[in-house]
Amino acid sequence: MALLDEEPAPEAPWDLLLYDALIVDQFPVEPAAHRLILPPSDTVPRGSAIERRMREALQATPDLAGLFEDEVTLQLGALGPTPRVDLLWRDGKVVVELDGSEHERDPNYGADRHRDYELLVAGYLVLRLTNAEVQLDLSRSLEKVRRVVNLRRELP
Repeated sequence: MALLDEEPAPEAPWDLLLYDALIVDQFPVEPAAHRLILPPSDTVPRGSAIERRMREALQATPDLAGLFEDEVTLQLGALGPTPRVDLLWRDGKVVVELDGSEHERDPNYGADRHRDYELLVAGYLVLRLTNAEVQLDLSRSLEKVRRVVNLRRELP
């Protein structure tokens, strides 16, 4: 639960927070345990609108359908980091990250590069696509995913 003084803009990262949000003028005085009502987990969309669009497009593409899981937390070795990735082809060890504008500058930009390194040394190929790229040219974005999948399939 988040309590905000004013309503944020309906864009990343706030779009996920605002999904099914309740706006109140006065806060109730009863204990928080009596106020917290969560919707069933299967009704809350996972990821941003762009992530959902890409996920649906992958499922609708015959040679890519069923390959990718979304929002997966990986364990990289016994003591390694546990990054959450947007899309994962587990068998091929391919990660697709869909980045909004918040990933264009530090600290997110630097943290993303370090995560890419950790994934790379653990054997994963990482493809980063910007939200704008997916929004403007979905077919080109799908072709990039397809080429990375084909590259991984060709490697021993």
